[in-house]
Amino acid sequence: MAKVKIQGHASGTGILTVTAPNTSTDRTITLPDSTDTLIGAATTDALTTRINAAGGRKNLIINGNFDIWQRGTSFAVSANTKTYTADRWVAYDSTNTSTISRQSADNDGSQYACRVQRDSGQTGTATEEFEQAFETEDIAKYRGKNVTVSFYLKKGANYSATSDNLVMTLVTGTAAEATHLNTGFTGAVTNGTLTQAITSSSVKYSFTTTAVIASNVTQMALRFVKTPTGTAGADDWFQIEQVQLEAGSVATDFEYRSYGEELALCERYCQLVVQGIEAIGIGMAYSTGSVNCIVDLTCEMRTTPTLTQTSGTNYYSIEANGGRDDINDFSGGLHSRTWKRRLVIVAQTGVSQVAGHASQCEGYNANALITAEAEL
Repeated sequence: MAKVKIQGHASGTGILTVTAPNTSTDRTITLPDSTDTLIGAATTDALTTRINAAGGRKNLIINGNFDIWQRGTSFAVSANTKTYTADRWVAYDSTNTSTISRQSADNDGSQYACRVQRDSGQTGTATEEFEQAFETEDIAKYRGKNVTVSFYLKKGANYSATSDNLVMTLVTGTAAEATHLNTGFTGAVTNGTLTQAITSSSVKYSFTTTAVIASNVTQMALRFVKTPTGTAGADDWFQIEQVQLEAGSVATDFEYRSYGEELALCERYCQLVVQGIEAIGIGMAYSTGSVNCIVDLTCEMRTTPTLTQTSGTNYYSIEANGGRDDINDFSGGLHSRTWKRRLVIVAQTGVSQVAGHASQCEGYNANALITAEAEL
Protein backbone atom coordinates (compact mmCIF):
# COMPACT_ATOMS: atom_id res chain seq x y z
CA MET A 1 0.00 0.00 0.00
CA ALA A 2 1.29 3.49 -0.90
CA LYS A 3 2.10 5.79 2.03
CA VAL A 4 1.26 9.43 2.66
CA LYS A 5 4.05 11.66 3.99
CA ILE A 6 3.55 15.20 5.31
CA GLN A 7 6.86 17.07 5.31
CA GLY A 8 7.54 20.46 6.87
CA HIS A 9 9.53 23.19 5.09
CA ALA A 10 13.11 23.54 6.34
CA SER A 11 12.93 27.33 6.75
CA GLY A 12 9.21 27.78 7.45
CA THR A 13 7.77 28.49 10.89
CA GLY A 14 4.05 28.37 10.09
CA ILE A 15 1.79 25.50 11.15
CA LEU A 16 -0.10 23.41 8.58
CA THR A 17 -3.60 22.60 9.81
CA VAL A 18 -5.70 19.90 8.12
CA THR A 19 -9.34 20.34 9.08
CA ALA A 20 -11.99 17.71 8.49
CA PRO A 21 -15.20 18.88 6.77
CA ASN A 22 -18.37 19.43 8.79
CA THR A 23 -20.16 16.44 7.29
CA SER A 24 -21.19 12.91 8.17
CA THR A 25 -20.28 11.73 4.66
CA ASP A 26 -16.83 10.37 3.87
CA ARG A 27 -14.73 12.59 1.58
CA THR A 28 -11.85 11.50 -0.63
CA ILE A 29 -8.94 13.54 -2.01
CA THR A 30 -7.12 11.75 -4.80
CA LEU A 31 -3.54 12.91 -5.25
CA PRO A 32 -2.01 13.10 -8.75
CA ASP A 33 0.16 10.21 -9.89
CA SER A 34 3.13 12.55 -10.33
CA THR A 35 4.83 15.42 -8.54
CA ASP A 36 2.36 18.28 -8.39
CA THR A 37 0.96 21.08 -6.19
CA LEU A 38 -2.52 21.44 -4.72
CA ILE A 39 -4.00 24.90 -5.29
CA GLY A 40 -6.64 27.01 -3.59
CA ALA A 41 -9.90 28.46 -4.85
CA ALA A 42 -8.43 31.86 -5.76
CA THR A 43 -5.77 30.28 -7.94
CA THR A 44 -8.31 27.92 -9.48
CA ASP A 45 -10.54 30.88 -10.34
CA ALA A 46 -7.65 32.67 -12.00
CA LEU A 47 -6.69 29.59 -13.99
CA THR A 48 -10.29 29.00 -15.03
CA THR A 49 -10.53 32.57 -16.28
CA ARG A 50 -7.37 32.16 -18.32
CA ILE A 51 -8.49 28.80 -19.72
CA ASN A 52 -11.82 30.32 -20.74
CA ALA A 53 -9.96 33.14 -22.43
CA ALA A 54 -7.85 30.73 -24.45
CA GLY A 55 -10.86 28.62 -25.40
CA GLY A 56 -13.22 31.36 -26.53
CA ARG A 57 -14.23 35.00 -26.33
CA LYS A 58 -14.08 36.36 -22.79
CA ASN A 59 -14.73 40.13 -23.15
CA LEU A 60 -18.38 41.17 -23.06
CA ILE A 61 -17.47 44.74 -24.01
CA ILE A 62 -17.80 45.47 -27.73
CA ASN A 63 -15.28 47.98 -29.08
CA GLY A 64 -13.41 48.07 -25.78
CA ASN A 65 -10.26 48.89 -27.73
CA PHE A 66 -12.03 51.83 -29.46
CA ASP A 67 -11.09 50.62 -32.94
CA ILE A 68 -14.49 51.31 -34.54
CA TRP A 69 -15.86 54.85 -35.10
CA GLN A 70 -18.51 54.49 -37.84
CA ARG A 71 -20.36 57.69 -36.95
CA GLY A 72 -17.26 59.92 -36.94
CA THR A 73 -14.26 60.59 -34.71
CA SER A 74 -15.41 63.65 -32.75
CA PHE A 75 -18.86 64.33 -31.27
CA ALA A 76 -20.36 67.49 -29.79
CA VAL A 77 -22.69 66.31 -27.03
CA SER A 78 -25.46 68.78 -26.15
CA ALA A 79 -26.66 69.13 -22.56
CA ASN A 80 -29.40 66.70 -21.57
CA THR A 81 -28.97 64.69 -24.80
CA LYS A 82 -28.04 61.01 -24.95
CA THR A 83 -25.46 60.74 -27.75
CA TYR A 84 -23.87 57.63 -29.27
CA THR A 85 -20.23 58.22 -30.12
CA ALA A 86 -17.59 55.54 -30.71
CA ASP A 87 -19.47 52.38 -31.64
CA ARG A 88 -21.46 50.96 -28.69
CA TRP A 89 -20.51 53.83 -26.35
CA VAL A 90 -23.02 56.48 -25.28
CA ALA A 91 -22.50 59.79 -23.45
CA TYR A 92 -24.83 61.96 -21.37
CA ASP A 93 -24.50 65.17 -19.34
CA SER A 94 -27.61 66.91 -18.01
CA THR A 95 -26.08 70.41 -17.67
CA ASN A 96 -22.87 70.75 -19.74
CA THR A 97 -21.88 70.47 -23.35
CA SER A 98 -19.06 68.04 -23.89
CA THR A 99 -16.89 66.51 -26.60
CA ILE A 100 -16.14 62.83 -27.15
CA SER A 101 -13.16 62.27 -29.44
CA ARG A 102 -10.79 59.65 -30.77
CA GLN A 103 -7.20 60.02 -29.58
CA SER A 104 -3.94 58.14 -30.09
CA ALA A 105 -3.48 55.34 -27.57
CA ASP A 106 -0.82 55.26 -24.87
CA ASN A 107 -0.57 51.49 -24.43
CA ASP A 108 0.92 48.76 -26.60
CA GLY A 109 -1.67 46.78 -28.52
CA SER A 110 -4.03 49.74 -29.02
CA GLN A 111 -4.20 52.30 -31.79
CA TYR A 112 -6.88 54.55 -30.30
CA ALA A 113 -8.26 55.79 -27.00
CA CYS A 114 -11.51 57.61 -26.20
CA ARG A 115 -11.48 61.05 -24.57
CA VAL A 116 -14.48 62.38 -22.61
CA GLN A 117 -14.16 66.14 -22.18
CA ARG A 118 -16.27 68.82 -20.48
CA ASP A 119 -16.08 71.77 -22.85
CA SER A 120 -13.99 74.75 -21.78
CA GLY A 121 -16.01 77.37 -19.89
CA GLN A 122 -18.82 75.01 -18.86
CA THR A 123 -19.95 75.47 -15.25
CA GLY A 124 -22.48 72.67 -14.68
CA THR A 125 -21.63 70.27 -11.86
CA ALA A 126 -24.08 67.45 -12.57
CA THR A 127 -22.52 64.09 -13.37
CA GLU A 128 -20.98 63.36 -16.75
CA GLU A 129 -21.74 59.79 -17.79
CA PHE A 130 -20.18 57.47 -20.35
CA GLU A 131 -21.41 53.91 -20.63
CA GLN A 132 -21.99 50.72 -22.54
CA ALA A 133 -25.16 48.67 -21.95
CA PHE A 134 -25.75 45.05 -22.97
CA GLU A 135 -28.39 42.83 -24.50
CA THR A 136 -30.26 40.37 -22.29
CA GLU A 137 -29.07 37.41 -24.39
CA ASP A 138 -25.45 38.32 -23.64
CA ILE A 139 -26.08 39.14 -19.97
CA ALA A 140 -27.52 35.65 -19.43
CA LYS A 141 -24.09 34.07 -19.89
CA TYR A 142 -22.83 35.89 -16.78
CA ARG A 143 -25.65 35.04 -14.37
CA GLY A 144 -24.43 33.15 -11.34
CA LYS A 145 -20.87 34.42 -11.81
CA ASN A 146 -18.65 37.13 -10.43
CA VAL A 147 -17.29 39.42 -13.11
CA THR A 148 -14.21 41.61 -13.24
CA VAL A 149 -13.90 44.88 -15.15
CA SER A 150 -10.54 46.37 -16.17
CA PHE A 151 -9.44 49.44 -18.14
CA TYR A 152 -6.74 52.09 -18.53
CA LEU A 153 -7.41 55.69 -17.46
CA LYS A 154 -5.64 59.02 -17.47
CA LYS A 155 -6.65 62.67 -16.97
CA GLY A 156 -6.08 66.05 -18.58
CA ALA A 157 -4.25 68.96 -16.94
CA ASN A 158 -7.54 70.67 -15.94
CA TYR A 159 -9.45 67.57 -14.81
CA SER A 160 -11.92 69.05 -12.34
CA ALA A 161 -13.41 66.24 -10.25
CA THR A 162 -12.90 66.43 -6.48
CA SER A 163 -9.70 64.57 -5.48
CA ASP A 164 -9.27 63.71 -9.19
CA ASN A 165 -11.80 60.90 -8.74
CA LEU A 166 -13.61 58.97 -11.45
CA VAL A 167 -16.28 56.43 -10.47
CA MET A 168 -16.81 53.19 -12.38
CA THR A 169 -19.89 51.06 -11.67
CA LEU A 170 -21.46 47.89 -13.00
CA VAL A 171 -25.23 48.26 -12.61
CA THR A 172 -27.91 45.62 -13.23
CA GLY A 173 -31.69 45.64 -13.45
CA THR A 174 -34.66 43.40 -14.22
CA ALA A 175 -36.71 45.05 -17.00
CA ALA A 176 -36.34 45.22 -20.79
CA GLU A 177 -32.79 45.79 -22.04
CA ALA A 178 -31.91 49.48 -22.16
CA THR A 179 -29.24 52.03 -21.32
CA HIS A 180 -28.96 53.26 -17.74
CA LEU A 181 -28.30 56.89 -18.73
CA ASN A 182 -30.66 59.50 -17.21
CA THR A 183 -33.46 56.91 -16.77
CA GLY A 184 -32.00 54.21 -14.54
CA PHE A 185 -32.89 50.51 -14.37
CA THR A 186 -35.85 48.74 -12.82
CA GLY A 187 -34.75 47.13 -9.56
CA ALA A 188 -31.30 48.64 -10.03
CA VAL A 189 -28.41 47.02 -8.13
CA THR A 190 -24.82 48.24 -8.11
CA ASN A 191 -22.92 44.96 -8.38
CA GLY A 192 -19.47 46.49 -8.28
CA THR A 193 -17.88 49.91 -8.07
CA LEU A 194 -14.49 51.61 -7.99
CA THR A 195 -13.78 55.21 -7.03
CA GLN A 196 -10.33 55.98 -8.39
CA ALA A 197 -8.10 59.04 -8.25
CA ILE A 198 -6.63 59.14 -11.75
CA THR A 199 -3.34 60.67 -12.87
CA SER A 200 -1.82 62.16 -16.01
CA SER A 201 -0.29 58.75 -16.83
CA SER A 202 -2.31 55.93 -18.36
CA VAL A 203 -2.71 53.32 -15.60
CA LYS A 204 -4.62 50.02 -15.54
CA TYR A 205 -7.32 49.65 -12.87
CA SER A 206 -9.89 46.95 -12.14
CA PHE A 207 -12.73 45.96 -9.84
CA THR A 208 -14.70 42.77 -9.21
CA THR A 209 -18.39 42.42 -8.36
CA THR A 210 -19.14 41.89 -4.69
CA ALA A 211 -21.56 39.07 -5.49
CA VAL A 212 -22.52 36.94 -8.47
CA ILE A 213 -24.83 38.36 -11.12
CA ALA A 214 -28.37 37.44 -10.07
CA SER A 215 -30.38 34.88 -12.03
CA ASN A 216 -33.16 37.37 -12.87
CA VAL A 217 -30.93 40.12 -14.29
CA THR A 218 -31.96 41.32 -17.75
CA GLN A 219 -30.31 44.76 -17.79
CA MET A 220 -26.64 45.58 -17.28
CA ALA A 221 -24.41 48.57 -17.99
CA LEU A 222 -20.82 49.57 -17.30
CA ARG A 223 -20.65 53.26 -16.37
CA PHE A 224 -17.85 55.82 -16.09
CA VAL A 225 -19.14 58.74 -14.00
CA LYS A 226 -17.41 62.03 -13.29
CA THR A 227 -18.72 64.74 -10.96
CA PRO A 228 -17.08 68.01 -12.12
CA THR A 229 -16.43 71.09 -10.04
CA GLY A 230 -15.99 74.77 -10.91
CA THR A 231 -15.51 76.07 -14.45
CA ALA A 232 -14.00 73.76 -17.07
CA GLY A 233 -10.54 74.60 -18.39
CA ALA A 234 -9.12 73.64 -21.76
CA ASP A 235 -8.10 70.14 -20.63
CA ASP A 236 -10.95 68.99 -18.38
CA TRP A 237 -11.08 65.41 -19.59
CA PHE A 238 -10.47 61.75 -18.85
CA GLN A 239 -9.29 59.17 -21.38
CA ILE A 240 -10.07 55.45 -21.59
CA GLU A 241 -8.36 52.46 -23.22
CA GLN A 242 -8.71 48.67 -23.29
CA VAL A 243 -12.01 48.19 -21.46
CA GLN A 244 -12.76 44.57 -20.57
CA LEU A 245 -15.56 42.78 -18.70
CA GLU A 246 -15.00 39.07 -18.05
CA ALA A 247 -16.20 36.24 -15.82
CA GLY A 248 -14.11 35.51 -12.72
CA SER A 249 -12.40 37.49 -10.00
CA VAL A 250 -9.10 38.24 -11.76
CA ALA A 251 -8.38 40.89 -14.39
CA THR A 252 -6.57 39.07 -17.20
CA ASP A 253 -4.73 40.48 -20.22
CA PHE A 254 -6.88 42.43 -22.64
CA GLU A 255 -8.46 40.35 -25.38
CA TYR A 256 -7.65 41.69 -28.84
CA ARG A 257 -10.00 41.01 -31.72
CA SER A 258 -9.33 41.68 -35.38
CA TYR A 259 -10.70 44.90 -36.87
CA GLY A 260 -13.04 42.89 -39.10
CA GLU A 261 -14.45 40.89 -36.20
CA GLU A 262 -14.94 43.98 -34.03
CA LEU A 263 -16.68 45.80 -36.90
CA ALA A 264 -19.02 42.85 -37.42
CA LEU A 265 -20.00 42.92 -33.73
CA CYS A 266 -20.64 46.67 -33.90
CA GLU A 267 -22.79 46.39 -37.02
CA ARG A 268 -25.53 44.62 -35.08
CA TYR A 269 -26.14 48.05 -33.48
CA CYS A 270 -25.00 50.57 -36.11
CA GLN A 271 -24.34 50.19 -39.84
CA LEU A 272 -22.82 52.74 -42.15
CA VAL A 273 -25.08 53.05 -45.21
CA VAL A 274 -23.11 55.74 -47.05
CA GLN A 275 -20.20 58.01 -46.25
CA GLY A 276 -19.22 60.54 -48.88
CA ILE A 277 -19.43 60.02 -52.63
CA GLU A 278 -20.41 56.40 -53.16
CA ALA A 279 -23.34 54.20 -54.17
CA ILE A 280 -26.16 53.60 -51.69
CA GLY A 281 -28.44 51.16 -53.50
CA ILE A 282 -30.91 50.52 -56.29
CA GLY A 283 -34.02 52.68 -56.36
CA MET A 284 -37.47 52.36 -57.87
CA ALA A 285 -39.80 55.27 -58.63
CA TYR A 286 -43.03 54.55 -56.74
CA SER A 287 -44.42 57.67 -58.37
CA THR A 288 -43.05 60.68 -60.23
CA GLY A 289 -42.21 62.36 -56.93
CA SER A 290 -41.17 59.42 -54.75
CA VAL A 291 -38.26 56.95 -55.00
CA ASN A 292 -37.73 53.93 -52.76
CA CYS A 293 -34.05 52.94 -52.39
CA ILE A 294 -33.36 49.37 -51.21
CA VAL A 295 -30.24 48.71 -49.10
CA ASP A 296 -29.23 45.19 -48.01
CA LEU A 297 -27.58 45.27 -44.58
CA THR A 298 -24.40 43.34 -43.81
CA CYS A 299 -25.99 41.46 -40.88
CA GLU A 300 -29.23 41.26 -38.94
CA MET A 301 -29.50 44.24 -36.61
CA ARG A 302 -30.65 44.07 -32.98
CA THR A 303 -34.05 45.51 -33.85
CA THR A 304 -35.69 47.31 -36.77
CA PRO A 305 -33.34 50.27 -37.22
CA THR A 306 -33.94 53.98 -37.35
CA LEU A 307 -32.26 56.25 -39.91
CA THR A 308 -29.76 58.99 -39.12
CA GLN A 309 -28.59 61.22 -42.00
CA THR A 310 -26.80 64.47 -42.66
CA SER A 311 -28.62 67.00 -44.81
CA GLY A 312 -27.23 69.70 -47.09
CA THR A 313 -27.53 71.14 -50.57
CA ASN A 314 -27.23 68.32 -53.13
CA TYR A 315 -25.72 65.85 -50.62
CA TYR A 316 -27.34 62.93 -52.48
CA SER A 317 -28.43 62.10 -56.00
CA ILE A 318 -30.75 59.76 -57.88
CA GLU A 319 -29.67 58.81 -61.41
CA ALA A 320 -32.07 57.37 -63.97
CA ASN A 321 -32.88 57.58 -67.67
CA GLY A 322 -29.67 59.46 -68.47
CA GLY A 323 -30.48 62.22 -65.97
CA ARG A 324 -30.02 62.98 -62.28
CA ASP A 325 -32.05 64.46 -59.44
CA ASP A 326 -29.86 66.11 -56.81
CA ILE A 327 -31.51 66.04 -53.38
CA ASN A 328 -30.61 67.35 -49.93
CA ASP A 329 -31.67 64.23 -48.03
CA PHE A 330 -34.01 61.25 -48.11
CA SER A 331 -36.92 63.27 -46.82
CA GLY A 332 -39.31 60.32 -46.61
CA GLY A 333 -37.10 58.52 -44.09
CA LEU A 334 -37.58 54.78 -43.77
CA HIS A 335 -40.40 52.92 -45.51
CA SER A 336 -42.65 50.74 -43.33
CA ARG A 337 -41.22 47.64 -45.07
CA THR A 338 -37.81 48.24 -43.51
CA TRP A 339 -36.70 45.35 -41.30
CA LYS A 340 -33.63 44.09 -39.42
CA ARG A 341 -31.88 42.87 -42.60
CA ARG A 342 -32.98 45.42 -45.20
CA LEU A 343 -33.65 49.16 -45.43
CA VAL A 344 -36.06 50.91 -47.75
CA ILE A 345 -35.09 54.62 -47.81
CA VAL A 346 -37.58 57.06 -49.33
CA ALA A 347 -36.78 60.26 -51.27
CA GLN A 348 -39.76 62.58 -51.76
CA THR A 349 -38.40 66.11 -52.09
CA GLY A 350 -36.65 67.29 -55.28
CA VAL A 351 -37.52 64.07 -57.12
CA SER A 352 -38.87 63.97 -60.68
CA GLN A 353 -38.84 60.41 -62.01
CA VAL A 354 -40.85 58.11 -64.27
CA ALA A 355 -43.07 55.87 -62.14
CA GLY A 356 -41.90 52.25 -62.23
CA HIS A 357 -38.40 53.02 -63.53
CA ALA A 358 -35.24 51.88 -61.76
CA SER A 359 -32.55 54.27 -60.54
CA GLN A 360 -29.23 54.43 -58.76
CA CYS A 361 -29.15 56.23 -55.41
CA GLU A 362 -25.83 57.60 -54.18
CA GLY A 363 -23.99 59.98 -51.91
CA TYR A 364 -22.99 63.05 -53.91
CA ASN A 365 -21.04 65.11 -51.38
CA ALA A 366 -18.10 64.36 -49.08
CA ASN A 367 -20.34 65.23 -46.11
CA ALA A 368 -23.05 62.76 -47.03
CA LEU A 369 -23.52 60.33 -44.13
CA ILE A 370 -26.32 57.86 -43.43
CA THR A 371 -26.35 55.28 -40.64
CA ALA A 372 -28.87 52.65 -39.61
CA GLU A 373 -29.20 52.65 -35.81
CA ALA A 374 -30.40 49.80 -33.59
CA GLU A 375 -28.75 50.71 -30.29
CA LEU A 376 -30.26 50.12 -26.85
